[in-house]
Amino acid sequence: MEVPLQAEARQGTGKGVTRKLRAAGKVPAVLYGRGALVPKGPDTAWLAALRAIRDAHGNLPVNVMFLAEGDEILGSQSYAGLIDRYRDRLQKANGLVYFRGSQNRAGELPLVLGYKTFITFELRASGKSWGRGPLGAPAHSATRPIVDSPALRLVHVLQTLYDRNGSIAIDGWHDHLSNAAVPAAERSLMDALLKRLEGKAWVDAIPGLAGSGTQHFVDDVDGPEVLVRYVYGSGLNIQGIYSGYTGPGTRTYTIPHVATARLDARLTATASPEVLLSELRSHLEKHGFGDVEVVVLSAYPGSRTPYDSPLVQSFTRAVQKSGGDLAVWPGQGYGGPWSIFAQEFGMPVVFGTGIGHGAGVGLPDEYVVIDGGGKVPGFREMARFGVDFVTDFAATAATG
Repeated sequence: MEVPLQAEARQGTGKGVTRKLRAAGKVPAVLYGRGALVPKGPDTAWLAALRAIRDAHGNLPVNVMFLAEGDEILGSQSYAGLIDRYRDRLQKANGLVYFRGSQNRAGELPLVLGYKTFITFELRASGKSWGRGPLGAPAHSATRPIVDSPALRLVHVLQTLYDRNGSIAIDGWHDHLSNAAVPAAERSLMDALLKRLEGKAWVDAIPGLAGSGTQHFVDDVDGPEVLVRYVYGSGLNIQGIYSGYTGPGTRTYTIPHVATARLDARLTATASPEVLLSELRSHLEKHGFGDVEVVVLSAYPGSRTPYDSPLVQSFTRAVQKSGGDLAVWPGQGYGGPWSIFAQEFGMPVVFGTGIGHGAGVGLPDEYVVIDGGGKVPGFREMARFGVDFVTDFAATAATG
């Protein structure tokens, strides 16, 4: 079956970004532009694969539904509502796939089977809700001996969320958090992953650490325990704290009337995000901070996908047929709306991976390889992979 390849050198503008198809070193053709790798290039290859199957056979051997939203960069706040809107149709699906060109130059690509409960929220302390300090506008800092500070109140709130070692201390949460230990059912997968990563520095092996310069880990753990904690541990992170004037110089000295901290929780938890958020609010009440506002930006459950599920096995065989080197992760520290499908519909999930190569996601020089010249997979290989995956899964479903 021939996969159509339509890519031409062009220059255009999309939100001020110029898109170019050109050679890059020994790679004959690379497409540059915002979204080239995530998600536009792989999405286009997926559509090309489906079209190739339809052109060859007249129709698809499986039904394919597309669910798309445009606010991922804002935390996918509308995604749960989108799922509710099409719940009746989605209940008929056998699995969720979202392909990306995720191979590195050595041909390795990840398959992540587990994701954590992921909650992003803000804690907002204000004079107006507290009834103390400046209410509607900053006061001059010269009045601090007689005026309360909402910013200081926020600091006191944050102190209650952690113990002295920086571990989570929110009342009630520990009843729902699993220990950072490898479940028996995933021991073989974890052993295989540890063997694959043997000899690599953790800053190079664990996603999200590259370029950070991290040299020591929490509680000074080392060896395999670093990976176990990353995959199965829970964390509450302070993304940022902002209040008052933080620009150059001293400007006006003020007691800010509002102070905000943005946090994200990534939890190996048995409770729903709604239960955890309810217990967070109860924690604030218990400690005398009931006036502090909790603004939820996103809240998604965790999920686990069995390695032996038909969807995963079809994906694995398609990767092998494409010559890819698959690294199976029992879990990672990420989370998002895709877990709703696993949690509420019982679907297996294959997310954010696939044949293809590119880099620079979110940067001006983001790119996806169109023609890798046999050195790295390009658009044709990405589309061919999509054909192999669909035909394999259709055959498996027909005999299963």
